[in-house]
Amino acid sequence: TYLLLSSTRHINDISVSFFFFFFKQKTAYEMLRSLVGSEMCIRDRALYGKIVQIVPDKASKITGMLLEMDAQEIQNVLQNDANLSIKIEEAISVLAQHS
Repeated sequence: TYLLLSSTRHINDISVSFFFFFFKQKTAYEMLRSLVGSEMCIRDRALYGKIVQIVPDKASKITGMLLEMDAQEIQNVLQNDANLSIKIEEAISVLAQHS
């Protein structure tokens, strides 16, 4: 975001306008929000990378399904291969029921 200030001066019967742009620096909170997006991208890639090794033909669809879980549960699945296997089996089961 930015702030625009303008000023008009009359010099020798000529009207001269000045415009000043002041760009607002991001606050720490605003920077943190952008990092969350980056962290999500990294997390999503990590999840896909693990799933594609187990079920390459369905990795994209299963990754999308698992990304519907809350962030803490996704983190748990990324850190525990047994939990990941359980979630993958559940997703495959759901896919089979809807095929």
